[in-house]
Amino acid sequence: MTLALVNSSNGFLLIDEFENGLHYSVLHKVWKLIFRLAKDLNVQVFATTHSHDCVTAFQAASQNSDEATDVVSDQVITEKSLP
Repeated sequence: MTLALVNSSNGFLLIDEFENGLHYSVLHKVWKLIFRLAKDLNVQVFATTHSHDCVTAFQAASQNSDEATDVVSDQVITEKSLP
């Protein structure tokens, strides 16, 4: 993911099933890294997941991150919220 972010400098990065291949215990650290690199490299990141652990780690990392303060927007779309 780090290399993909660097290659997406001044652009955007789409990540499907963000948590695949990652142990749940490292998700918080990975999100913090994503926030920092996205801000530094001017990359807009779109990530999808079905993992509650991944969403929880995202929320925790975004609330405790100076990098995420200006750049994070979390929108959870559920089946109930669709028209």
